[in-house]
Amino acid sequence: MKKLLLVLVAVLGLSFAANAQNIGGRFGGVGSAHAAGYGAELSYQHYVANANRLEFDLGFSHNTDNYINLAIAYHWVFPIAGDFHWFIGPAVNVGHCRNHGIGLAAGVQGGAEWCPKNVPIQLSLDGRPLYDFLMDPACAYNGFGYGVAFSVRYRIH
Repeated sequence: MKKLLLVLVAVLGLSFAANAQNIGGRFGGVGSAHAAGYGAELSYQHYVANANRLEFDLGFSHNTDNYINLAIAYHWVFPIAGDFHWFIGPAVNVGHCRNHGIGLAAGVQGGAEWCPKNVPIQLSLDGRPLYDFLMDPACAYNGFGYGVAFSVRYRIH
């Protein structure tokens, strides 16, 4: 747990040093978590072209399998109305399940967000269905899973 906390602090520090666009937390389903696995992720978004962006999430889920993951997604972002947008794109997830090894998952991430113009905050609700190709079947995170989460991020631009 101490190592995970150290990694989270290091990622946070590097994000500020790299002048990240959005940084915060994603709370709810983690990685390719099934309904039984909920946790939190440190979330970093970096815009790459127009409103499109990359999202990096480093997280953990505490249940009987203690899952740690790194998820990466590419988002195409589209306006809905005013400060509201929706996004969708491909996602990959690398995770480690205690006593069951490493997993590699692929899928999509999509959702909706609110980015008020006068407040440097982003609130979003998203889903991340993934299929894990490598995880040991004994881990709760093997096969098809999903992660539905609420995110709060500080916008640095």
